[in-house]
Amino acid sequence: TEAALTGQARKGVAEDLSNSATLQNDNDLAINLTPNKTYLVQGILFVSTTEIDRNYFKIGFSFPAGAEADLGYITSQGDSGVLQASGQESDIISWGSGSGELLPIQIVGTIKTIGAGGNLTVQWAQGLTNASATTSVRRGSFLRIEDI
Repeated sequence: TEAALTGQARKGVAEDLSNSATLQNDNDLAINLTPNKTYLVQGILFVSTTEIDRNYFKIGFSFPAGAEADLGYITSQGDSGVLQASGQESDIISWGSGSGELLPIQIVGTIKTIGAGGNLTVQWAQGLTNASATTSVRRGSFLRIEDI
């Protein structure tokens, strides 16, 4: 059977963070998951920073207890990984050589809810705490799920 779009979330405005390398829930990129379903997850994050020398970022996801996930990410710089636990953070993603350079991060994977539903939420942070730099997930970033 064909997959059917089940939910989507998109950022209408940029969200900024400074002075924190602790994962936080994104304000917009969250989708409710129904219990006992398997979903295809896709998305793109457009990330930028005001860091002067080098840019650093971390990604993660929160999702319902008991869910089984294989949520992959890959950047245009070749950083990649698979996150399987709620709240697990990626390795530090590094790119560019200065302020304003935009980094697209592709998200693709699956998640299966078992018993309980709840939200799948993108989490992110600065890769290294920096009070003088602002890291942003830009408008147009999105997350979508399809029931498979």
